[in-house]
Amino acid sequence: MGLDMYLTANQYVSGYDFQLDETKAKYRDLVNLFDAQSVASKDTPSATVTITVGYWRKANAIHKWFVDNVQDGVDDCRDYYVSREQLLDLRETCQAVLNSLELKPGKVYAGTTYQKGKEPEVRYVDGQVATNEEVAKELLPAQDGFFYGGTDYDEWYAQYLQDTVDIVDKVVDLGSEWDFEYRSSW
Repeated sequence: MGLDMYLTANQYVSGYDFQLDETKAKYRDLVNLFDAQSVASKDTPSATVTITVGYWRKANAIHKWFVDNVQDGVDDCRDYYVSREQLLDLRETCQAVLNSLELKPGKVYAGTTYQKGKEPEVRYVDGQVATNEEVAKELLPAQDGFFYGGTDYDEWYAQYLQDTVDIVDKVVDLGSEWDFEYRSSW
């Protein structure tokens, strides 16, 4: 249970007669690969390939960015098209926050244990905490939510941002035949 976030790359593949031989062969290869010859439509020979290219768990600041910048403020666990320009903007924002963060040794939130009849037990462990949160709060603020994870500006927050930079760096150069979508579930 919690906030899970997915970035997918999608490619439409057509097997129509008017397509180039290479494109039709790619479609036939897909149909054969998935042993779908008996169910593939002869009238509309086409497929969409979807690959998960990015995954985050409880990276609530990244989720908030997608909700605000891609989903028009609607947080409804549906698929949303994400342009390459939006991905690059997210990368630039993450990098700006990472460049501004100064981490120092401190106590990092490690979870809360709930037991019937007892007060919740909040646990902290040694880690790295931000000494300056101003840029992070301005550009990529953490977001509270039901099982959305911690809202502290610490090593976990910084790692989510670095993971995002790495994901965008990996996928942004995929060929133009690939489109991207973001989806969350919670």
